[in-house]
Amino acid sequence: MMTSRTQGYMYVAITMCIWGGFTITSRLNAIWHISPWDITALRFSLAFCILMPILIYKKDTAFLFNKQPFILAMIGGVAYCLTSYTAFHFVPAAHAAIFFKWLYSIVYSFSWSLTLSPTI
Repeated sequence: MMTSRTQGYMYVAITMCIWGGFTITSRLNAIWHISPWDITALRFSLAFCILMPILIYKKDTAFLFNKQPFILAMIGGVAYCLTSYTAFHFVPAAHAAIFFKWLYSIVYSFSWSLTLSPTI
C-alpha cells in the first residue's frame, strides 16, 4: 500500500509525462504533416475508448447528456486542440510548450464562463 505522499508524487510524474508527451507528439505531428483535425479526432477517440468503459462500469454517464459538459468539451477541448495543433506547424516546440499551458487555462476559463450564461 502506497502512502498518500507517494501516490501524490506518482500522479505528478504521470501528469508531467502526459503534458510533455502532448508537446512532443504535437510537434512531431506537424513535422510529419498530419492534419490537426486528424490528431484531434485521434485524441478524443482514444480518450473515449479509455474513459467510456470506466464510466459505464461506475454507472456515471448521466452528466454526458447535459449541455454544460458538451459546451466545455467543444470549446475547451476541440478548439484548444485545433488551435495548438495548427500552431505547431509554425512555432518551435519550446515556445509552444510555454504559451499553450497559459492558453489552456484561458480557453477553459472562457468556456466555463459561457456555460454560466442563462442565454445558452
